[in-house]
Amino acid sequence: MSKQVQSYPGYTLVRREESPLFHGVATTLTHDVSGATVLLVENEDENKAFGIGFGTFPCDDTGVFHILEHSVLAGSEKYPVTSPFMQLVKSSMASFLNAMTFPDKTVYPFATPNEADFRNLMDVYLNAVFCPLAVQERSVFEQEGWHREADGRFSGVVYNEMQGALAAPEARLDAAMDAALFPDNGYGFVSGGDPASIPGLTYEQYVKIYRRHYRPDNCCITLYGKMDMGDKLAFLDRAYLSRMPKGAPRPRTPLQYPQAGIKKEAVYETETPESIPVQCALGWYTGRFEEMEKQTAVNILLDALLSTNQSPLKKYLLEQDLGADIDVAFDGSVQQPVLELVLKGTDRERAARFAPAVRAGVEQIVAAGIPAELLTASINHYEFQVTERPGSLPDGVLAAIEAVTGWLHTGDPMADLRPEPVFAFLRGKLGTRWYDALLAELFGPEPVEVTLASEFRYCNPIVSERTLALVISQSGETSDTLAALKLAKSRGVPVLAIVNVVGSSIARAADYVLYTYAGPEIAVASTKAYMVQMCVLYLFALRLAYARGKLSEAETRRYTAELQRAPEVVRPRLDDCEYIKYLASLFVNTQSCFFIGRGFDYALSLEGSLKLKEISYVHSDAYAAGELKHGTISLVTDGVPVIALATQRAVYEKTLSNAKETKSRGGKVLLFTTKDAVVPEGIADYVVRLDEYEDLFMPLQLIVPLQLFAYYMAVLRGCDVDKPRNLAKSVTVE
Repeated sequence: MSKQVQSYPGYTLVRREESPLFHGVATTLTHDVSGATVLLVENEDENKAFGIGFGTFPCDDTGVFHILEHSVLAGSEKYPVTSPFMQLVKSSMASFLNAMTFPDKTVYPFATPNEADFRNLMDVYLNAVFCPLAVQERSVFEQEGWHREADGRFSGVVYNEMQGALAAPEARLDAAMDAALFPDNGYGFVSGGDPASIPGLTYEQYVKIYRRHYRPDNCCITLYGKMDMGDKLAFLDRAYLSRMPKGAPRPRTPLQYPQAGIKKEAVYETETPESIPVQCALGWYTGRFEEMEKQTAVNILLDALLSTNQSPLKKYLLEQDLGADIDVAFDGSVQQPVLELVLKGTDRERAARFAPAVRAGVEQIVAAGIPAELLTASINHYEFQVTERPGSLPDGVLAAIEAVTGWLHTGDPMADLRPEPVFAFLRGKLGTRWYDALLAELFGPEPVEVTLASEFRYCNPIVSERTLALVISQSGETSDTLAALKLAKSRGVPVLAIVNVVGSSIARAADYVLYTYAGPEIAVASTKAYMVQMCVLYLFALRLAYARGKLSEAETRRYTAELQRAPEVVRPRLDDCEYIKYLASLFVNTQSCFFIGRGFDYALSLEGSLKLKEISYVHSDAYAAGELKHGTISLVTDGVPVIALATQRAVYEKTLSNAKETKSRGGKVLLFTTKDAVVPEGIADYVVRLDEYEDLFMPLQLIVPLQLFAYYMAVLRGCDVDKPRNLAKSVTVE
């Protein structure tokens, strides 16, 4: 190991300890003048890392810390070039270079194996956060935050990003859960910024908030890896920290008094209501961040009881026929962690049984006792994840992020970086009733219900002044959605509309509006508007996952970069027109067909089937591939077309198996899959190959050939593609 620092001029030693997690020594210091917390992790890792993080609890929905994250990287006093960060991305040898805004902190980490590169990057980052031009030049705020265009519309990097990010109804409802659970502190706000609130942020407020939060006494700095720590500490002290004496106590957010039984309802509109089932989410507080053993045990319980369809609690809930699937979410990195269970593919009657079913399932498991071997396996699995850290982020970057988290909530940057005693404690509880008691303690109903807009008027909705009604319409004139909007307003519920058409009825009637700006679409069947809505949903999902700590900044930026590749991935699909037209000619005389898929492919099968029936008048139904044997397969006979979508790697083999079942019954299988996928003989009659792309975003590529297939089927059948019979662009009657 490189020579370790023995003295720390300008700093006070808080603690020095062995770190088995990082195979080295961890030293926590406090800078004497500024009050900054510094963590040194000295080991033999050549991929050196640096990180500086600030406590940034939001106090409203203006997204000020998101805007600041963008702004400080737009030039500094020492590096006044335009966007030095982007220039570093192009020229640096860094293995990781990013900035991250979380619900409660903002972190600026990097990693590089090169010593000279490290020193340069460290100076750029420190100058960016402590000496940004953003607090001297209003234009940076207007560019990165918001401004008015000549036509009166709002714009700005963060404003535009969040317009897209908050357009997904599912994500808005997830945010409603946060607002319900945390009405009295910073976790209840949209940390990335709500476009309805972003223009309420003034430049003066922005500068004041920067000066209040971007201070050494409100930061945690991490130096990680094999390097001369004494040299780096001296540079920190000389160039920055000693010039900024400590000030007022650092900003905090209060603990939330637990809310019990809070319920929210939201509405949204779709042109295919039969394909959008109800979802129901239940949320529970799990205690405090500093209860390390308890929060780690929550992760272990979730893995043991809910990770697969055969896990005891999930199996029990699925057997109750409540819905199509159950997802679980948990983030232990926040001040008061929250556990969520989400029931998907249900209806109002079954959703009402979700919370009682969870209670009954938990009671049954507690009475019988959780099998020790199940807990042991989950402990082993989770311990491997924590200690071996499989994934794309460098160890030093993870250390920097987790150091800020521990410092933020406990004052100790190593609080979340000592897993060994935690797992020793949890292993010691095996063979006792400790886990059963914890399970019984955790679960209590706090449901959030989701209802279709077309049903909203007739279900006697439970709403209050704390409810937000979210309505979505492409045209802004959809009758049932407008009726639901008016009902919500009559109950005193604020309404946020997400529409495409500026000045439409829904836009005028709503309290707040987010426009998608997809542009005019004359054809009744939506194509480009559908694509834009899908991109908006992706952006929102990514931003929400990032804001809730489900994705790191690096993962979020990687996914965003991959999403930005969509045009180059989608464009080649237009070159497939002749082949798609040929396939359409083979099926042009069919009277009925089926679409099947799993996961995202199932969602796309619904849209592909809808497009086909809308414009070609061919009877078409879409099914989750795994549901075929529950009755649908009896309709597959000789010559019946089955369009199988198999682009998701995790379920590829299962989808092929389902396609084979239809083929064995005489179906004509048209398979959509990727270029590198192996398709065994006898599975499909025809195959459409797509380019390799992130599974998450594959629907953006897959939808194009499905729309083209519907288009050519309609053209070859002599149908009016733009104006199908009996359909209108806006549904003006219920």
